[in-house]
Amino acid sequence: MKTLQAVLGHASATETQDTYADLWPNRTGEVAEVIGQDLQI
Repeated sequence: MKTLQAVLGHASATETQDTYADLWPNRTGEVAEVIGQDLQI
């Protein structure tokens, strides 16, 4: 979680969790897509 927080530039791990927790665990593809959009991959 802390690594993802740092990569996404979130101020806290709580922000990362609050942003993405509702996408996990049954929607892994969607999580990857959203993170990819945030990282502009």
